[in-house]
Amino acid sequence: MKRVALTCFLLLVLGSPMLLAQFQIGPYLIAKAGVNAAKIPSGSKTGVTFNGIPDFGATFVMPFSKRNENMGVGVDLGVTRYSFLTRPNSGANEDNRFTSQYSYFSLAPYVVLSGFVVGLNVSLLSLDGCVTNESGTIDNSIDSDNINAPIFELRIGGIIPVVDEKSGRLNVNITGGYNLNGFRDGDDSEFNPQGASLGLGFSYFFKLK
Repeated sequence: MKRVALTCFLLLVLGSPMLLAQFQIGPYLIAKAGVNAAKIPSGSKTGVTFNGIPDFGATFVMPFSKRNENMGVGVDLGVTRYSFLTRPNSGANEDNRFTSQYSYFSLAPYVVLSGFVVGLNVSLLSLDGCVTNESGTIDNSIDSDNINAPIFELRIGGIIPVVDEKSGRLNVNITGGYNLNGFRDGDDSEFNPQGASLGLGFSYFFKLK
C-alpha cells in the first residue's frame, strides 16, 4: 500500500510541471439564440429569439499533448442565458409576443477532439428571470423560487483556432445545446419549457508555461 501511495505521489510531483506547461486558461463570449423545445400548449407557438446579453466567463483547458493542443478536456465557468419566444397561433402582435429569459451561474465540463466538442452544461444557481413583450408594456421578473435549478444541458459544437501563437490562441466557438429539464420549478407537466439554443462567439486561451 505504501509503494502504491509513493508511486502516485511521485507521478503527481513529476507530472505536475508537464501538465502545468500544457494548461490553458482564458475568457469566452458567446452570443446565442434559443427556442422552447418542449411541447407547446394548444393555441400557442414558440419562436426564435436572441439573448440580449451574451454568455460569458472563463474556460480552463488541459490538452492531451503539446503536439496537438486542440485535443483535451476543459471546463467553462460563467453565466449562461436562455431565452425563447411565445406567441398565439393567430393575431400575433407586439403586445402578445412574449420573450422569456433565464440566467444561471453554470459549470460546463467538456471534451474537445480535433476541434469537435461534446459536453454537459450544469446551470447550478439561478440568477434571474423575466418575461417581456415586444411593445414594452409588460416587463415582469420571475421569482427565483419559481425557477428550476440545476438545469442540465447537452452540448455539442466546435472550437476552431484562428490565431495560434506561443503566448495564446484565439478561437471561434460554435455551441449547440439542448436542455434535459424544464425552467419552471415544481412544474411536472409536459409544457414546462425546455431550451434549445445555438451560439457563436470567441474564446482566448493563454498558454501557461
